[in-house]
Amino acid sequence: MKKNSWELFHRLLDDEEYKRFKRIYSQSFGKKSKWHELDAIPESISCMTEKIASSQTKTSKKLISECLSTLENVRKSKKVQYTKINGNTFIIITPFLSENSIFGYVIITNIVKSPSPNQLKIFTAYLNTIMLKIQDDIELARLYETIQPRTAALSTIHTIHRLISSTLSEKKLLPRLARLTLQVMRVKKCTIYLCDKNKKKMRVAVSVTPKGLITDKRKVAFGEDTVGRAAKSATPVLTENTLAMPLIEEDVLGVIEVTDKINKRPFTYFDQEILTTFSEQAVIALKNAYLNKQKENIAKGSIKSFIEFSGIKKQPHIPEAQYKKLVTGIAKNLMVPCKDINTLKYAIKLKDVSKISIPDKILHKNSRLTREELITMKQHPSKSAAMLKPIKALDSVIPLIKHQREKYDGSGYPKGLKGNQIPIGSRILAVIDAFEAMTTDRPYRKAKSTKDAVEEINKHSGTQFDPKVVKAFNKIIKKEIKLKENISKR
Repeated sequence: MKKNSWELFHRLLDDEEYKRFKRIYSQSFGKKSKWHELDAIPESISCMTEKIASSQTKTSKKLISECLSTLENVRKSKKVQYTKINGNTFIIITPFLSENSIFGYVIITNIVKSPSPNQLKIFTAYLNTIMLKIQDDIELARLYETIQPRTAALSTIHTIHRLISSTLSEKKLLPRLARLTLQVMRVKKCTIYLCDKNKKKMRVAVSVTPKGLITDKRKVAFGEDTVGRAAKSATPVLTENTLAMPLIEEDVLGVIEVTDKINKRPFTYFDQEILTTFSEQAVIALKNAYLNKQKENIAKGSIKSFIEFSGIKKQPHIPEAQYKKLVTGIAKNLMVPCKDINTLKYAIKLKDVSKISIPDKILHKNSRLTREELITMKQHPSKSAAMLKPIKALDSVIPLIKHQREKYDGSGYPKGLKGNQIPIGSRILAVIDAFEAMTTDRPYRKAKSTKDAVEEINKHSGTQFDPKVVKAFNKIIKKEIKLKENISKR
């Protein structure tokens, strides 16, 4: 029996409506009537006897013979048939039909009264209604099984698109990709392998089960096992319990391997189709992570070189680690994207770069600045931006530095930007710069206390500073009660 027929046959026998149907007609046909469901016509008289005798102690040769003969007529006509066995009993045999194909039979023996044509019509119509309902249920279940993975796959691909646009490192990206694969493929284990430089072996980069990450330090040679064959051939390898999908850009980068479906069914070509789409997106995410890493290394190298060669003048201030902690804390509170937080970290190092062009007598002056000296100081943000412009790796940093002296009400410089016209990074730097300036000693005054500095910042919320940034700052600073103790000169 084909798989679909087997499923229909057994679903019918387990169906509550079919059981109710049997009870109703058992009463109609007589209490002694017996029902025998067969998934196929028995091959011999002995097999037929075994089927009928299983529910009936005495079985005549005539009954067996008539059952076999009537079954053959039913097979050919695909219609219900009834036959008289002797003066007192009859049998009814009807096929189980699905799209005009027979997937089983029911034989009712020991019927004490000949059924009328109308009775047979109602009997057949009732049974067909039950079978149609079961077929619909099965089709709906199959449709769900088809749509659900596709929906999950589309949702997962959308998630990967978000990962692609992020600046996650490979170390953080791979576990997320593995967990997503585990969920969408509904498997017990997902392992991602990455190739070595020589393209001869692969190492396990990450392996995950529903319980979490597992340690796996294996290395697999190209051509070895399912994973190695997928890498060597650059094509998927599908077995009953394993699906290995190569990650291909211009060359094979690695392999995603999934093993053992949760429902214990074998992997299919439909699973392969989903994992193929998934792997294509995963390659883009991995490539993006690699490019972001390169870009980050270039930016860090540029910053380091620029600081070393520029000889930026140092002033008393909050240590860089503490400054960075405050800035990133506010940024995360405001749900600033990760890539913009990284840009902020670069800006922290370079925000004072143009001070190399400001004379020491102005920087360290212990009295009020003259009009000309103020003009020189106000040129500082624009000069910083101009000095960094030739370094393409720092393009995203330049606007933050250029506009760090803008004010929320539009009274700042150099452009007089207002509100959300000012980059969010610049608005954050403005608050922390002010806090730093107030809580460190200057040639012309002593440092304020942390409490007084916080009060001063709150006083200028909505005018000099963005209220949202100030609100986030207050939350972060409460966790930094001991900040003043860490303030030092370097």
